Parts: sequence; structure tokens; C-alpha cells
Amino acid sequence: MSNVVLLLRSGLLLIIVFVIPLSFADTRSDLAVRAMLEPVQEAVVSSELAARINAITVRNGEAFNKGDPLMLFDCSLLQANLDEAQADHGGALLQLENKRDLFRLNSAGQMEVRLAELDVDRMKARLDSAKTMKERCTLKAPFSGRVVDVMVNPFESVAVSDELISLLDDSQLEVSLVLPSSWLSWLETGVPFSLMVDETGKEYAGYITRLGARVDAVSQSVRVTGQLNKAHSDLMAGMSGTVWFDNNTDKNKKSR
Repeated sequence: MSNVVLLLRSGLLLIIVFVIPLSFADTRSDLAVRAMLEPVQEAVVSSELAARINAITVRNGEAFNKGDPLMLFDCSLLQANLDEAQADHGGALLQLENKRDLFRLNSAGQMEVRLAELDVDRMKARLDSAKTMKERCTLKAPFSGRVVDVMVNPFESVAVSDELISLLDDSQLEVSLVLPSSWLSWLETGVPFSLMVDETGKEYAGYITRLGARVDAVSQSVRVTGQLNKAHSDLMAGMSGTVWFDNNTDKNKKSR
């Protein structure tokens, strides 16, 4: 930016030009706000069992895929319950087969056959429950992502609802913004922006994807979510920076 001063001295017109260097922020419009990068998904996974941890297969910061085993529990008792349920279900099937044979020989009534069928259904339900509990002996990743924090150690015993591990999905980071509600007169999904991230010192292009459901009446602000045009390997959840909108952004909306 240059400041021009005109001076009239001894009948001569002198033009004095002051050159003032500009920072990155000074070259942008007043439509600037702070922003934070957030993961699309994150979760703190709690235990569904009261059991001892046999092994933990991941560490803080490591990546994993959906369905990968994260923790293994000692489930000797649950395996025994499953074996018992399988045996009971098998016995109930034999009883039902026997009752049907007797019914065909007129040695058993319809009621006895029906009761045997209900017993099979009951044993099948017990078997399904035992299988479900046994499957919980391996904690599997609910989505692909990275480990934020492992909160327990191998060989520790945990109770139901104890927090085990914190996970996040950083495959697609979102840009979280809190904007003045007066901007809603021109702001809408698809509007482009530029994000300068503090931690990397780099600029990234993005666009608005969602507007908040309500305006905060006290602060007269609204939550808005954006997305970067592409993934960047140097960005991490929790990084922050400044978002700028073009002064003519209403004439230059990104088609999405």
C-alpha cells in the first residue's frame, strides 16, 4: 500500500510517495474470523464387558482401519457360557425331534410338540446372546482413523462403561467457525474462503458446507462448518488459523 502526499512548494508540485509494507492480514478484507480444524468423526470408546485386558494392539498416534482389532479381553468365562448355550440348544433340538416323532406315532400331543418348539426358541436366544457377548471380547475399530489416547494398560481389569480409548477420523477435516449472525445476509453453502493455518504457516482453499441451526441471541453469532477443497497431509485436528472471505464473495460462489 502507498500513501501519496501532494505539496505545493515555490510554485512546483511535489509528489511524495510513502511505501508501507503490508502483512498477510493487512492485504485481506475485514471478513476475517478465527477457525479450528475438527475431525469428521471422533469417539471415546467404553468397555462393554467387565473383564481383564489381555492385549492392546495400537498406541497413541497410530493409524487403523475400520474393523481392526484394538484390544483383546480375557473371555474364558464368556467362552464357557457360549459352549453351554450351544449344548443346551443342541439338546433342545433333539427333544423337539423326539416329540415330533412321537406325535407322528400318536404317542405325544400337539401341546408337547409346541412346548418343545418354544424351548428351542429359548435356547436359540440364549445362544445368540452368548455369541454377542463373546464377540465383544475383541474391541474392533468403529471407523478408520487414528488413536488419540489409550486410557488403559494390558492386564488391567475394567468394568462396564470404563473409558478405554479415544479415536478420531482425520481422513476429512472440517473447518469450524463462529461468525457474526449479520453475515447470514450473504453467507450460504458453497461460499469459498481461504484459511491460513497458524501451525503450518500455509494457506488452504475451502468452502462453506453447513450453516448452524440457530443464532446465539447473546453474542449474535452462528456456528458454521466448512471443508477444504482437498485433503492435506500436513494438517491435523486441533490446528487453528484465520479464515478470510472475499469482499465480493457473493458474486463468486463456489458451485457444489
